[in-house]
Amino acid sequence: MMRTTAPRRPPRWRPVLRRTGTGVTVLVALALVQGDVPAATPHRTSPRFGRLVAVGDGFLAGAGSGGLVGHGAAGQVDSPVAQLARAARVVVPQPLIAAPGLPPPLAIVDGNGNGQLDAGEVRRPGGGRVGLRTSAASQARNLAVPGEDVTSVLEGLDGGAVAERLQMGQDVNPRDALKLLLLGPPFDAGMASQVQRVLALAPTFVLLWIGNEDVLELVRRPDAA
Repeated sequence: MMRTTAPRRPPRWRPVLRRTGTGVTVLVALALVQGDVPAATPHRTSPRFGRLVAVGDGFLAGAGSGGLVGHGAAGQVDSPVAQLARAARVVVPQPLIAAPGLPPPLAIVDGNGNGQLDAGEVRRPGGGRVGLRTSAASQARNLAVPGEDVTSVLEGLDGGAVAERLQMGQDVNPRDALKLLLLGPPFDAGMASQVQRVLALAPTFVLLWIGNEDVLELVRRPDAA
C-alpha cells in the first residue's frame, strides 16, 4: 500500500507582530515559517525562535546613555533582544563590547562629593580608553548597530577598506567603524550589511526596529517646528 504525503509549502516571510509609531520608526517581527509551527509550552520552545536574528539601531543593540557596553547600567546583556531570548528560552549570540564601552556610556561622577550635579560631572569613564568585542570571531545574531537608519541598514560596507583606513589613522565614519566591529567577519566588499548577514544566517525569526535616527534627523533640522 502506497503512502502519500501532502506537498510541502515553500518557506515564506509572514509578519507575526507589527507596530508602527511616530514618523518612520517601526517594529516588525517576521517569522520564516515552513508549514505549521508548534506552539511553545512551559517545557518546550517553539522552533520559530530557534534562530532568532535582530536587525536595527541602538534600541535593539542595547545602547544607552550615549554608549554601548556588554555589562552596565544600560548594557547589551539586558537589550530587548536579550530579554526576548530569555523569555523564549533560546540563545542569541551578541557582539558584546568589553568595558568601558565603545564609546563608554556617560556617567555621573560626583568628583567633589557634595551630592550635587556640578559642571563637568557628566563624563565618559575610562580615561580615554574604549572597549572592543570580547569575542571578535564569533558570529553574532543580534546585528543591530547604533546610529543605523532606514538607508544605511541596507548599505554594504567594504569592510577591508574601512579596516585599512582605521589602521592608517585616517578619518572613518564612527558608525561605519562600529558597524564593522559589531557585524564582524567576513569583511568582503559589500558584505558588511545587516541585511546581507540576515540572509546568510537563514533565520526562523527576524526582529526589526529602525527609524529612530531618521526621526532625530528631522528634529535636528534648523527649520523643524
